[in-house]
Formats: sequence, C-alpha cells, structure tokens
Amino acid sequence: MRHGEFHANPDFIEYVELLSQLHELIANDADETSEGEALRDRMDDPGERLSAAEVQEVKGISADFYTLTAATASDPPRPADREARAEIRSAVEARDRGDLHAALALLRKHAASIPPGALAYMRGTIWKGAGLVAVALRFYRRAVELEPGNDEYRYLEFECLEKADPDAARRRASDVLADPGERSVLARSKAVDVLLQAADELPDDEARPERERLGRVLDDLVISMQISAVDRSNPSLLANALVQAGVNQERLGDVDAARAYLDRGLARFPTNDGLLAARGALLYGRDTEGALRDFDRAIQGNTRLVSPYLYMAHHALRTQRFGDCLGWCQRGLQQRGSPIVNATLLEWTAISQASLGFPDAAVRANFEAAIQSDSDNERIRNNYRLFDSTRPVRPSEWDVESEEGVRRLRGRLELTAA
Repeated sequence: MRHGEFHANPDFIEYVELLSQLHELIANDADETSEGEALRDRMDDPGERLSAAEVQEVKGISADFYTLTAATASDPPRPADREARAEIRSAVEARDRGDLHAALALLRKHAASIPPGALAYMRGTIWKGAGLVAVALRFYRRAVELEPGNDEYRYLEFECLEKADPDAARRRASDVLADPGERSVLARSKAVDVLLQAADELPDDEARPERERLGRVLDDLVISMQISAVDRSNPSLLANALVQAGVNQERLGDVDAARAYLDRGLARFPTNDGLLAARGALLYGRDTEGALRDFDRAIQGNTRLVSPYLYMAHHALRTQRFGDCLGWCQRGLQQRGSPIVNATLLEWTAISQASLGFPDAAVRANFEAAIQSDSDNERIRNNYRLFDSTRPVRPSEWDVESEEGVRRLRGRLELTAA
C-alpha cells in the first residue's frame, strides 16, 4: 500500500513520521535537546494543516507510540467479552482489506484484552501496510522485546530492518550466519536473502566466492528445514529457499543446476507462484513456450508477483500483440513492482497505445510517467523522442528489451513470494 492510499493528506503522513522520530528521542531522554527542538519545529508546518479529525487521530497514534517504551504490565490481559472478541477480529479484517485507520482504532479500544507482544506485532503489520517501514520497525522490535522466542516476530523485524536500513540488515545477516548458536531457520533464511542481494552489488571477482559460500549455506538450510519439518509447517519458507538456490545458481552461470533446484521445488510445491515465476524467468529466451506455461500457471493462481505479468507483456510486445501487451501491463502495474519495473511497464503501455492509435495525450502521459519512475533510463527517453518525431512508428523501430535484458530487469525480490 502506498502512502496516499493510507491517507490522502501528505501532511498527515509527514507528521506521523516526525512524531515517531520524536518518540524515539523521548525514549532516549533526548527530546529536550537541540535535535528535539529542531524536530518539533519541523512538525509545526504539517501540523498546522491537519484537520480537527486528523489531530484527534494523531493523538491516538501518539498514545500507541508511548506503548513502545511503557513498562509491561505484570497482570495478564483482561479477558475479552463477546463484543471485544468480535471487534478484535474486525481489526484484523480491517487491516487485511486496507482500512488501516479503523484497524488502529479498534486495537486501541481493546488493547487491554490483547497480549502486549501480539498487539505490537499487529500495529507493526498495519504500519508496514501503510508503507511507513521505519514506524513498523519500531513496533516489530517491541514485539521481539516482549516475546524474544517468537521466530515469526524476529523474522518480520529483520525483514522491516532490511527496508528501513539496508546496511544494518547486512550487518545483522552476517552476524546471524556467523553465530553457531543461531538455530532459527527463519532468521538464517532471511540472512541468506539479504546477503544474496548484497552480492548483486559486489564486483564480479568478489561476488562469485560469496555466492558460492551462500549456496553452501542454502543447501544446509534446506536440509535443516526438511529435518525440522518446516516444509510441512511453513511450506513457503522451503519453497523460497529453493527459489533463492535456483536464482543463485543462475547468477553463477550454472543454468542446469538452477533448473534442478526449481524443478525439485515444483515437484514438492507444484502451484507455488515464486517457484513458477523463477523457473519461467530462467527458461525465458531458452524455452520460451515452457516459460509462458509457468507464468500462466502462476497467474491462474492469482499471483501477486509482478514478474509473470512483465514477461507476458514483453512476449506480447515482441510478437506485436499490442492489445494483449496493454492488458498484461495494466495487470502488472497493479502489483508491487520496483520503480524500474513499473517504468518499463508504463513504457510498454505507451508503445502499445501508440501502435493501437490511442490519442497522443494518453501515450505521452505514460511515457512521462515512465521517465518519472526511472529518470536515468535512456531507452525510454529514446522511444519517447521517436514517438514525437515519427508518425506512424513502425513496430520494428521501437527499442524493446531483449529476452536477456528482461531477465536482468526483473530483480530477485520479485521472484519470491510476497
């Protein structure tokens, strides 16, 4: 969920983010420092533009922030009556359908009937859904403090840390894998995921030995998952480990080994969209018909991954089926793609519209949105200039990514389950 979907007023979002930072200073007894005063000054401007209803909501959110440092009550949660249980369920349902304001208010109303760790976890999921990962991270950390043995809370906190502070997440990942006492397969799985992404940024002579090392860790991790029956209690975790192993082998240049990992995963989890998307990406341009079958199966399963739609759109564009390309691009843009992937889908939307005779204004709007999403992409700019200078543009004149180019484009994160 984007910020604007959580709240239409950007001043509200800015104020909440600054308020969270202020509460961090309060927790460290630093709110009366020059830093605290500067932060309060920054809050004045957006604060003055909040409506009366927004001011009331901010007061409730501030009360939630105070729970992050409050002493834990020694008494157990108050038993919930039928009405309270129903409204707590309603809070979960509100979160799941994206009504995050209602979810926060209902949790606040019945906070005394919810275990503190679970309450912090729920608030973390809500703020993560709102796109405010730094705020979500504080609540996940609180959940871990209250229930340090809860592996799911630790995993989610680690995942949020990766988004909020990638460098800190990489340091954490190295520590996790170096700790012989760390037995949590969830923590180790996330650590490998973080370090595999970091390997993408290393020079080739450093990336290869790191990927080989992480490949061995992944093999051990898969065995640990199977021995501990994680493949039955949390099947997506094993499926994602096999996706990681397959993509890692592809990066190392061993296509056969990559295919073996992904085939092994699909033999165990035949409908897993992450595995289908990863194998489809591996096959695309090598066995394109097989790749399209995998993407179609993932889409039939209502995947939320963007990569199957990206590849289907690319194939439709390359075969000049512009109506189909337009449809795949629209569906892909409804998923959670990176700015670079979204820019490409917007570019292909513009090319398809131009080829189908859409009004110039519509075509220009999508080219400009694509450039805004990926301002350094010279190919998109060249295609826009071509559209402006040539009428009509022949299909062969457009500069379209090759199959290999799309495989490089899709990104690792878009191949794993959401």
